[in-house]
Amino acid sequence: MIRAEPNDSSRVGLLQIISYHVPVEKKTHVLREALDVAFAISDVKERERNLSELIPCFDANEAEQIIGALAEQSTKETNEGRPEEVSRNLTAKTIGKALVVASDREFYRSASQSLVSLLSLVPEASKQSVLQAALIEALSMLHGERRNRTLHAITQHLTSETIREALKAVRSVGDEYEIGDALATLQLFMVSEDAGEIVEGAIETARAMRFPDRAVDFLLPIASRVDTSEKDALIECALSLVRSIKDNDKRTHALVRMVSILPSDIKEAVTTEALNGIHEIEDGVARLNNLMTILGHLSEDKKEAAIQECFTLIRTLTDAERKTGALRSLIQHLPENQRSIAINEALDVARTVEGSGKKARTLSMLLPYLLGGAKIAVLAEATAAALNAEDDKDRSWSLRALVAHMPPESLSNTMTAALAMRQVMPKAELLLALLKHFPAKVEEIHEEILKCLPESEDEDKTIILMSIVNALPEGGATGLLIEARKLQGRSRAYVLSTFIRKSAAESKMSLIGETIGAIRAISDLDDRAQHSADKAQGSTGNRACHPAATANARAFSGAPLVPASEHRPSSTG
Repeated sequence: MIRAEPNDSSRVGLLQIISYHVPVEKKTHVLREALDVAFAISDVKERERNLSELIPCFDANEAEQIIGALAEQSTKETNEGRPEEVSRNLTAKTIGKALVVASDREFYRSASQSLVSLLSLVPEASKQSVLQAALIEALSMLHGERRNRTLHAITQHLTSETIREALKAVRSVGDEYEIGDALATLQLFMVSEDAGEIVEGAIETARAMRFPDRAVDFLLPIASRVDTSEKDALIECALSLVRSIKDNDKRTHALVRMVSILPSDIKEAVTTEALNGIHEIEDGVARLNNLMTILGHLSEDKKEAAIQECFTLIRTLTDAERKTGALRSLIQHLPENQRSIAINEALDVARTVEGSGKKARTLSMLLPYLLGGAKIAVLAEATAAALNAEDDKDRSWSLRALVAHMPPESLSNTMTAALAMRQVMPKAELLLALLKHFPAKVEEIHEEILKCLPESEDEDKTIILMSIVNALPEGGATGLLIEARKLQGRSRAYVLSTFIRKSAAESKMSLIGETIGAIRAISDLDDRAQHSADKAQGSTGNRACHPAATANARAFSGAPLVPASEHRPSSTG
């Protein structure tokens, strides 16, 4: 019997990753074990998410059996040891989410079932309800490119009635702008009759919203993407809503956001209206932000005056770091003969930033705008400031913001600074950044990172090991297995699963067996995993996750663990 435990989500995700590496004849066995664990998860949302991500991994025969067993019952033991019936129902919502997962993985060629093949296994009577669930799930996606792919795959199977029901459900939840953007995307894939219905429904929904500025957020993405015949009605509605906003700052901000989608016959008049509103905004920062947004849409005679006003407002800012950032943002709007003035002014301001580390990071923002000797000089200045930062954490963070721009000599000095650090994680993070940008010293850097392991906590050790494995060529990570085997619980399972990807063919099966053993041994004492490790296969989410899950996802996706210009690390890195 399967006992539900706090770490079941981790087990499901790890077993799914293992299934990508085992021989075909053993794949179903591993996936079935993951499926049993998923069904035993007590939290409904977690169970639904794990099941939807597993179903597309099965071959057609297995998937058909799973989808067909809608009323199968099983038992599990309660905490008191009594047997208890557990429903193994797969709801339309779960299968709909599985369709979305299948569509996404089909793009990455990482699933056994495509959306079409999986849909063909759904009983005819349930297809539209499953598609409706898939449509709602797709419309709620935040990642635009992924959402567009999925909507394109789903819409060709939808009836008008299914679309109408899904729209009723999706309009009541989520962020207005995101829902509007999703509806705009869906409209692109609809035949004209259905597309018109979406636009009419969007206008009706916007007019019913309590706050006009949020209604405008809802309409703008739709108006920006529909064709001319439907765009006019949306813009007319949006302008009407904007002009009903009594607060000048909110009304002006909404007008500024509308300017980019307006047709030429009304654009100049609305732009002038927005400029007049901007000049009435009392808060200097808000006035500056709106001016910067509208600059690219102004006629030449108005643009010069607006640029000068931006310079004036920026010069009133008291925070040197914010002032540097504002000048950097203004540079792209300036004619060539004014850019050097803005760059030099930004450099002068950056040099007044208090704190050596912060000054180095502020100067690093300007490096992409510099060339030749000027860039070399500012890089040297920023590097000197970073080396003078107050502690190892600040010094590591600041130097990591600069390594991508450094010549070999500076990289060598940075490595010396890293080796002199007493704090283990800042030292390891800087060495990991150097591992990517200093190929001449890869072996030496690798050895120095390994020296950090004995003094590291298990979570930090997990991140370090997975980063090294990801950076090494295939077959080059075998020597690190000794360190991986010293870890306990979920951390050990995550790290071992990363080694599979880089292991030599002759040792892969043995390592898979060892990893499955580590997965089965995950202890109840580990805190609950919020993020399944198989996010690396293309799924996304916003939940907080165990550092190992983040590292695993990055390792499997090939993304660098420590970007050159990442945000300030936490106490655990």
